[in-house]
Amino acid sequence: MVGAIPAAAVLHDVFLAAGAGCLIGALYRMLRAVLGNSRAACFFCDCTALALAALMFRSAAVSAFTSGVMRWYTALPMGLFALWSQRLLRGSSRCLHAALGRPVRAVYGAAARLWRKKQDRIRREKKKSRPKGLKKPSAVLYNSK
Repeated sequence: MVGAIPAAAVLHDVFLAAGAGCLIGALYRMLRAVLGNSRAACFFCDCTALALAALMFRSAAVSAFTSGVMRWYTALPMGLFALWSQRLLRGSSRCLHAALGRPVRAVYGAAARLWRKKQDRIRREKKKSRPKGLKKPSAVLYNSK
């Protein structure tokens, strides 16, 4: 069992956790600004933020926090400051999405068109390579003579 921790050390841990929470909230909001507001983007951002928060909280508890374990008084400010900072940065992320959204969509659209062209070319080559005069595979019955 971990013993009593001095108040100054507790405050130190709380401020470290609050700073980590602000970082997580800012990263979440900027990631959402780049990826957009679709369901898949929101799901990806939520999963990434939760995994990052768990990783940061556990690593901070082991390395930086005084007690060396996770405690409620470090989890609470981390979560609160993550929510607060992502809420605070909502307006600036909209401006960032407006600036970055179009170029990201253009690059993604160009890559998708190139991929579709390549797939169409492969399909056409397969169609041409089939010899003429043969029955279609769907017309040939199993075990027929």
